[in-house]
Amino acid sequence: MNVLMISPHFPPNFYLFCVALSKLPNVRVLVISDAEFHSLRPELAQATTKYYKVSDLENYDEVMRGVAFMIHLYGRIHRLESHNEHWLENDARLRLDFNIPGLRPELMEPIKKKSGMKKKFQEAGLRVARGTKASSREQALRFAAEVGYPIVAKPDKGVGAQATYKIEKEEDFEKVEFEAGYFLEEFVRGTIVTFDGLVDGTGDPIFFTSHEYSQGIMEVAAMDTHISYYSLRQIPPDLELAGRKIIKAFDLRERFFHFEFFRTQEEKALPNGEKSSLVCLEVNMRPPGGYTTDMFNFANDIDVYSVWAKMITSPNAKLPEPLVYTRPYHVSYTAMKRRIKYKHGDQDIKAHKCASKIVFSGSLPKGLSLMGDYFFMTKSENLQELLDFTQFLWE
Repeated sequence: MNVLMISPHFPPNFYLFCVALSKLPNVRVLVISDAEFHSLRPELAQATTKYYKVSDLENYDEVMRGVAFMIHLYGRIHRLESHNEHWLENDARLRLDFNIPGLRPELMEPIKKKSGMKKKFQEAGLRVARGTKASSREQALRFAAEVGYPIVAKPDKGVGAQATYKIEKEEDFEKVEFEAGYFLEEFVRGTIVTFDGLVDGTGDPIFFTSHEYSQGIMEVAAMDTHISYYSLRQIPPDLELAGRKIIKAFDLRERFFHFEFFRTQEEKALPNGEKSSLVCLEVNMRPPGGYTTDMFNFANDIDVYSVWAKMITSPNAKLPEPLVYTRPYHVSYTAMKRRIKYKHGDQDIKAHKCASKIVFSGSLPKGLSLMGDYFFMTKSENLQELLDFTQFLWE
């Protein structure tokens, strides 16, 4: 079986997908990227059957020639993946051009556009914030008159919090480039919670979990501050139900997913008459960012990289045996920034009673620096221990 991975050296932990594939019998790991082969970490280089370097991954024709080269050497490509939001559309186009199973371009609009996501949420009978597309300041002002300030303005087709603004008065619209295509939503006050996991070839979740965030990426970007989030051991039933409805609405198959919601303090009626405190925010049809896949593993005593690899290389992309996990731990991720002068240094951290709970720490590469410059990941059965340690780190 030939599995082609696009740029698996970033994020830094994604090389583990290739390592997991390389351990399976009769699987070739084919890689296309823009990095020099000698610069790859040894584990990725050793896991790679064949490497093809391009000068620019944004150059579709160059990447396409790389795929054709791999097919010339090894025959049909059975799966193609990057797991990266930035390459999602190019991945889909390559699958179409070379008849590779998986997401195709015609499925991209509701996945990449905020307006398309909202339609899918509404079709699933879920609660959404009031919103509209706006291509001019006049349209934006009419929407503001309807819902009131503050308003969130975000590119209809965008990644993360790039060019996303909290609009608190009319003058704030001056920084919005409406000609690029913007989507406006009423501002929702609440805690960000996620529904994350992996579905098989029939759309059944193999694995799912949830994380709660200290604040949103938009706030982190606007204030240049730090962020933390932690995994839940018990998944709220309404969150699981909403997540499963979204999976069905998007007909999601053999992919990771990362769905974001606001948990508000008040419940409002859904179209079916039920009430919910969850407001749908957005979907991402790839693993959650940063080192969250490692949090999956630490919190559940699993290896999600191997689970994915076994799934996509099995008939009909279904695991031969069900994945069994019990969520025995909470895992917390705490990011920190060098520009912030924290009270406690390395020695204080090493002496803290929770130092033994640290399972992973390190610096973040430039591409993830919005989240922080370095981080600590901790694991415990007791959530309060982890929350207290985050506050200690941030003092």
